Order: sequence, then C-alpha cells, then structure tokens
Amino acid sequence: MRDSIEKLNRGELRPEEGMEWVTREYPHTPKEAEWYTSVIIIAVALAAAAIILGNIIFALLILVGAFALILFASREPDKITVTLSSEGVQIGDYFYPYKELESFNINKFEVPPRLFLKPLKTLAPLTVVEIEGVNEDEVGDYLYLFLEEEEELQESFPHKFLEYLGF
Repeated sequence: MRDSIEKLNRGELRPEEGMEWVTREYPHTPKEAEWYTSVIIIAVALAAAAIILGNIIFALLILVGAFALILFASREPDKITVTLSSEGVQIGDYFYPYKELESFNINKFEVPPRLFLKPLKTLAPLTVVEIEGVNEDEVGDYLYLFLEEEEELQESFPHKFLEYLGF
C-alpha cells in the first residue's frame, strides 16, 4: 500500500498542485531500409494476387494501405504534455476524468516506465503513457489519492504485436 495518505498529512503531497511532464506520443522504433523494402514487396505481391483474382479495388486498397503504413512508420512521434490534476489526467489533447477511470498501474521494469490507466468502460482500451522526467513513485503516490492501484495491468496482444513490429 502506498504511503500517499501519510505524505498528504505531512504536507509533502499537494493534490491541488498536480504534476506535469513531457513525453513522446508513442515509443518510436527507427526502421531500416530492409523493413521498408519488405513492406513494399509484400504489398506489391498482395496487390498482384488481388489483380489476378480480378479484384482491382482490393489491390488499390492494399497499395494505399501500404503507402499509409510507410508514412506512419517513418514519422517521428510528437512530444505531448501529461498533466495530473485533482480533476483527472490530461494526455495531450485528451482529458480523462477520474470518475471515468477504474484504476492505474505503473510498470517500472520498462525503460522509460509506463503508466497504465484502466477505464471503467469494458470495451475501452488501456491508456498507456511513458513517464519521463518525473519520479514514477511520486506519480503513483499522486494517482493513489484518486484511483485504485492494480497489481498488474498489461497491454493487449494486438498492442504488443504492433510494438514487436516496430509501431
């Protein structure tokens, strides 16, 4: 259990002040030329197969999708500001009020550490944000004043798979 209440009583933790840090929008993995070549070869092969099967629209969809994938993969992530306040969590342009969040977890074993926010809505995905420039224990102590801390929250399989592929 966190010592947030003790810190609050001693005046070391002030919920009205909040916390703020700047981090990347998402983890970025630089791609090698071979990665781009592989995407192009796979896209052209799939488009050729679609044309052979008489589906030109699907072939165009594959090529446009591959082009969009290459553009997205080469883009550097923007810097976003994460703000914890007594009302909720602001991540870039998105605001998550505490009343819409169920719990949080901080994975300290990753570099940089990651903050997981679990929404109340069953089908809503976990919100994951990197913690940079501030102490992750202080972030956890602050959030513990408003949310329940879960033992372990994990990203979904599709999210992990996309990270494995370099997204």
